[in-house]
Order: sequence, then C-alpha cells, then structure tokens
Amino acid sequence: AQGSITSSNAVLTVVDVSSPTVGYWRFENAGQLGLDSSINGIDVSDGGTSASITGTGPGEFFPETIPLTGQTNTAALSLDGGPTSFQSRPDWPSFTLSSRMTVEAFFNVSLVPYNALIPIASQWDEVGNQRGWVFGVREATPGAGDLQLRFAISRDGTGGTNQSTVIANRWTLTAGNDYYAAAIFDSGTVTIFLADLSSTNPAVQTQTLTGLKTSVFDSSADFRIGGWLTGTDPDIIGTFIGLLDEVRLS
Repeated sequence: AQGSITSSNAVLTVVDVSSPTVGYWRFENAGQLGLDSSINGIDVSDGGTSASITGTGPGEFFPETIPLTGQTNTAALSLDGGPTSFQSRPDWPSFTLSSRMTVEAFFNVSLVPYNALIPIASQWDEVGNQRGWVFGVREATPGAGDLQLRFAISRDGTGGTNQSTVIANRWTLTAGNDYYAAAIFDSGTVTIFLADLSSTNPAVQTQTLTGLKTSVFDSSADFRIGGWLTGTDPDIIGTFIGLLDEVRLS
C-alpha cells in the first residue's frame, strides 16, 4: 500500500454521506477475514484468502492509511473465481436500504471473464426473483477487456421493466490496475465515483446517472462481496477474480 487519497469530502477516501454504515469489511484479520468493523457485527464468511498489500504488485496502491478513520491498511481479500470464492451472509434487517444507499470498495481485477459482470458487491438473486442491487464492472465490448462500472437495481425483485441498470461510460478501466469506486444511490439517481490509484494522478472523478427505479427492493437474497446469483441455476454464482478491500455499505 502506498500513501493515501485525499479529497474535500471523505467516506473512506471520497464521499461523505448521511446514511449510517450498515457494514464495513476491512479484511485485515487473516484468521477471520469477514469481520465487520462497524458496530453492527454483520460478519461475512465463505471463500477467499488474505493477501498482503504492503509490497509491490496488485493492491500496492491501495491506501496504507484510511483517511476517514486513520486505520492502517495492510491486507485485502483475494478471490480466485471459484464456485465459493466470495464472502457472504444471509439477509439481515439492516440490508433494507429503500431509496438511499452507498456501496464502496478498493479493487483490482486480475482476470476478465468474457461478457460477464464482475461483481464487487450485491444483494441479488435472479433464481428466486430476489433482485435487489448489484455493483460491479463489465466489458463494454465482449472480449475487449474494456471494463466499465455498472450499477443495477430492481424495484420489486423481478427483471424486465422493473429492473434498471446504468453504465458509467465516462471511464474505461483496465485489469491489473488498483481502483477505488463508490456508488451513491438516491431515489432514482446514482453518482459513481472512481479513482485510478495506479495512475500518476489518482484524482477522484464522478459521473451522475439518472433513470433508475426510485427504490431498491427489500431482497431476501444473501449479501455477497465478490459474488452475485445470476441466471436460472442456483449453483451458478458470478464471482470476482482479483483483490477487494475496505468494502463498505451504507
């Protein structure tokens, strides 16, 4: 980890929001990766391993000190894309987000699947019509590796006209780079924040997108970090391949 990011408003590194923290997963404890660092104790569990970010390589540009809290950051969650390579927990009352929510994370995608969403975090189940929300990246052109941030919600758990997705087309992301990203949803509008930490000028940029449904369905799906339940087979979970760190839901 190198340095830290600063901005005039900060939640972790970027945006201050009025919504209280639901959960904050730092992945600093290798013996219990999914500990929730918020006061709510919403721990997650399942797959992945601890990866040091104190040397060179993936994650080296994640901040070594979290600006909002001053806490030291030395490790991240490493996921290999296997069938249980994600962190999760069953639904919880605090996951009822309604018309406002924020999700944010540091991440480094190491492998890009062909024409598939790479989920950062979600509460989404297409099998049981329990779609809530999902935040991730996906190729703009299948096979081209030109990643773009995406945020999707459903207003009633179903797809079709009750689901809406927006694409942050201001940026093209590259596999192997370290990034910070956040999505702040407020009654049909979402503002996406992005910092390319691997660049020489990792300034925070934003794009505001409209046209989403105005509220998020209170899904009973598992909350997942690095995964989402997609398609019609309950055994098929799309997963993230790479590093995730400092995931926070508000």
